[in-house]
Amino acid sequence: MALGLVLVVPSLWVGPVLDDWLFVQAIESGRWWDLYDFVGPGEIEGLRASGWVPWWVAEDFEQRFFRPFSSVLFWLDHRMGPVFTGLSLMGWRALALWGGWAVLSQELPRRVALWALFLLVTDNALVAAGAWHANRHALISAALGLWSVALLQRGRRGMSALLFGLALCAGELGLGTLGFVLAWAVHRRSVRESLPHLSVFALWLALYRSLGMGARGGDFYLDPISDPAGWIRAAPLRWLALVGDGVTQLPAMLGFLEGWAPIGLALVGIFALWVFRGAGWLGWGALLALVPALSAPPSSRQLAVASVGFAAVLARRLPAPALGLLGMVGMALSLGSQVGLRRVGEDSLEIAARIDAICPGMGPVAVVNPPDHVVGFYLPVLRQVGLGLPPRVVLGLSIHLPELRVRGGATVELEGRFGAGQIERFWAKRMPTKPVETGGMQVQLVGEVLSVQAPEDTCWVAWDEGVLVRFEPGPVEVRLERTPGPSGLP
Repeated sequence: MALGLVLVVPSLWVGPVLDDWLFVQAIESGRWWDLYDFVGPGEIEGLRASGWVPWWVAEDFEQRFFRPFSSVLFWLDHRMGPVFTGLSLMGWRALALWGGWAVLSQELPRRVALWALFLLVTDNALVAAGAWHANRHALISAALGLWSVALLQRGRRGMSALLFGLALCAGELGLGTLGFVLAWAVHRRSVRESLPHLSVFALWLALYRSLGMGARGGDFYLDPISDPAGWIRAAPLRWLALVGDGVTQLPAMLGFLEGWAPIGLALVGIFALWVFRGAGWLGWGALLALVPALSAPPSSRQLAVASVGFAAVLARRLPAPALGLLGMVGMALSLGSQVGLRRVGEDSLEIAARIDAICPGMGPVAVVNPPDHVVGFYLPVLRQVGLGLPPRVVLGLSIHLPELRVRGGATVELEGRFGAGQIERFWAKRMPTKPVETGGMQVQLVGEVLSVQAPEDTCWVAWDEGVLVRFEPGPVEVRLERTPGPSGLP
């Protein structure tokens, strides 16, 4: 347990990263209970006109998550300061590990349970769920969900169901708890074991839908109710990537890469399923607990709730040397993810500050090749909230273009490969071809050429070979080569 807390000590110095600044902005505007309700119905037109969302965002795009408990806790931590925030997240991790031990010690022989706890302590899933403060919903859901399972094992169904409901109020990943509940009911051959939890789930789902929560319009977060076909298409590869991560520690986030990476992760997942032969109810519960996570692209934090089941299965099936190796890999990933997050937070603020250094004045800024498919879209909030600068239009015009050619004239033309990256699919299923008004500019995509009509005082910048630079579109073609930015993702 002590080792698990030591692994997250760097979280005390990670600091705000990307989404954290969006939450600070919401808190400063008087919101504190719905920080994860990002884009509601009818808001896209105004956001696109001001340049706060990309020009290609779908008209029906919505991203609304029901996480009031996590929102209130973020607000409280923000008021108390960064040290309190770090200690708070360490406390939730300790509660999750304690709940995991309560589950494991009840089910496994002591020696096997201790190995399983070692895997849980060193697993990157729980660290990734809490190191980035905005991701706390996964950590809190896991802590409450694990204790819900522990109480269910001890016959306290009513209290278990109440904790399950609180886990749902922390985040949608709390639904993973229901996977363990159903597996337990089958194990006990008693439907009554799951009835209180199913009742809580029905009430939560009715509230969730009545409030209009969910994700719509994009191809990144998928809602199984509003977009069942899209969810079914994406689910198998996402599920196998998570299974492979849970067994081998191979980060599921590699699925963000293009090409054959998702297929490779799926093959690892198929191989990893071998260890689940005769896995017991905890193993089957872990596999079922991953189902709610399939609405989002795979990443290690999506395993937070299911991790106790994976730890139990691996401790039963693998020899001690293999368990020790997995633990060391998990520790390395846990520390690396925290160091990486700190770097992203610091570097992204430096990039935002450089915009005003190379573009003095308050005219619009056209970023034709943002740093990477994460940082580029946070530049307005990083400037305004993170650096305390006056509002300014900072518009990302293109993304995921390893090579970009820019020509000037009556309109500025950007020629490259559009619509190939996951971040485009975050906002829309396809790129629009009609003219779009955004941030005081008019853009239109025809084939692989983006025509931009921009005000004369527009400052043109690009991420070129690892540096944010200014250039002037003109009769001489400008060629730009993009490398990964602070997040390390292409």
